[in-house]
Amino acid sequence: KAGIGEAKKVEGFDKKTIIPSILGYKGILVRNPKRRSGLPSQFAVNKGMIEVMDEQKRFLKDAEGNIEKLLMDEAIRQGVIEEKILMRMKKAQ
Repeated sequence: KAGIGEAKKVEGFDKKTIIPSILGYKGILVRNPKRRSGLPSQFAVNKGMIEVMDEQKRFLKDAEGNIEKLLMDEAIRQGVIEEKILMRMKKAQ
């Protein structure tokens, strides 16, 4: 089961964000303006890390990359991203 609630907190994370300032794939940013239960108001997922951007910013570990994979699969299912684009993004990582 993939969920932010199961992710472990990363102590001593020394960067301001997990999103790199480079061209290309930078991870996934999820906004929750309706404040749906069980999700932070905003979070980013990139390369096994989760950045929660609520009242208190915190960094979590998604060691297996399950949440990022779940979000990518849902984006493909919803038609937001094509699978061939996803494959190209994975090659660039």
